[in-house]
Amino acid sequence: SRAHIGGIYLGAAKSGKGNEFAWIDGSDWDYSKFYKGFPMDGLGDCIVMDTEGTSGEWTNVDCSADNLSVICERQRNNVPPSCLSGPFMEGQVITSPGFPFDASTPCDYLLSVESGKRVEVEAGISIRSSKGHLFE
Repeated sequence: SRAHIGGIYLGAAKSGKGNEFAWIDGSDWDYSKFYKGFPMDGLGDCIVMDTEGTSGEWTNVDCSADNLSVICERQRNNVPPSCLSGPFMEGQVITSPGFPFDASTPCDYLLSVESGKRVEVEAGISIRSSKGHLFE
């Protein structure tokens, strides 16, 4: 198998001989969560987190896999959340203030359209547990 089905590349790879790994952004390697018995020789040099279960444990895979999903870290926006004001344009996406980190600011939106047209609304809900787990 060239890729781990249900896994996300975490931005870590082998950095030398044996089982020494490093983050590609140069951050300190101060945490790991490999499945027992991993990493295994011959499976590859990239680290993925298993997303098929709930443990979030890691395995090593072949870095050249065509279908290797990735996850990125982005900086949190320190601007206080506030409701968007319209008018909104056709096709515009409206999200909760603070999305995706915080959706605690309530907002009301009034959507109006010309006679004979329709409004399509898609709503989703995400809940973050006290331990930081995201449920959608």
